[in-house]
Amino acid sequence: MKAAQHFPSRGELEALMRERKVPGISLVIIENAEIALHMELGLKNSQKKDPIDENTIFETASLSKPVFTYGILKLVENGKLDLDKPLSEYLYYTDITNDQRVNFITARMVLTHTSGFPNWRPKNEPLKIYFQPGERFSYSGEGFLYLQKVVEHISGLSLEKYMLKNVFVPLKMSHSSFIWTNESKKANGHNSDGSPIEKVREVPQNAAFTLHSNPLDYAKVVIAILNGVGLNSKTITEMLRPQIKVQEGSTNSIENYTGQLSNSVSWSLGWGIQFTEMGDSFWHWGDNKGFKSFILGSKSHNHAMIIFTNSSNGLMLISEMIKKYMGAPQPSLDWLEKEYSRKNHKNSHA
Repeated sequence: MKAAQHFPSRGELEALMRERKVPGISLVIIENAEIALHMELGLKNSQKKDPIDENTIFETASLSKPVFTYGILKLVENGKLDLDKPLSEYLYYTDITNDQRVNFITARMVLTHTSGFPNWRPKNEPLKIYFQPGERFSYSGEGFLYLQKVVEHISGLSLEKYMLKNVFVPLKMSHSSFIWTNESKKANGHNSDGSPIEKVREVPQNAAFTLHSNPLDYAKVVIAILNGVGLNSKTITEMLRPQIKVQEGSTNSIENYTGQLSNSVSWSLGWGIQFTEMGDSFWHWGDNKGFKSFILGSKSHNHAMIIFTNSSNGLMLISEMIKKYMGAPQPSLDWLEKEYSRKNHKNSHA
């Protein structure tokens, strides 16, 4: 990763935003496990002209998953959750009927997306298991929802209260929540033409995609991982250890599994891992309607980059920024681009 002083100017980023019709962006660069630069550009709402500032809150979408992972690994360290014990021994999942394979699903399988669940069940249809749990990778928000219910059962707390107690308060993340709060600080999502999307308030808290935050708050989790704060070094090593290879060019391979696996992208506990000449990096992307986000970091180099946008076009801009200004091949972005090409840029919670 290039040093913060070599990062593009506000003018260069604003030009990219205009070109891609991205109303707003907020980003953080971490170097030596400290915030070296943060930048906020553009508008919370393209029609109301309210500027984005360092307190503006975005939907992080699937960047929720690594933060949830950090939180539940505390249960693991405290001996209250075993990564390799079937979740059904803690709480049987009543959403699955007449399929004994549910009794094989573990927390590790959920965190590495090998549970056998689809990303999301089809509307008005029952949840199904599509392959033997642990057999292969297939990206799944449904697995995280099941694990959330297990954590709530074990802790006796809602997801929001559990994360407040174990992550948000200890790390002083005052702008982060899995439920709707601080409406005046929230950015609107935007369609690909730049028009704003009405804010959606009544979304049940979901570990897979409902985290609301901003890059400065999110950076506190990333820095905690880099510095070994809140979790012991053995746990962090396990969290970032590659555990399953993904299918080349596909984030959810239930429908089109070919067995062709990537040599450069794997999955660990809650994080994607990419392999490059500059070393391994942990990463994740977020994709909610009108919001796109990305995090890329390196434990060995103690640096990271966090980017939130309030636009359906955000991942195109993010990809251009990272490839142009961070150098070296970025297998994670190549993998994502193949997936989005296959989906024809269909909006979904990811």
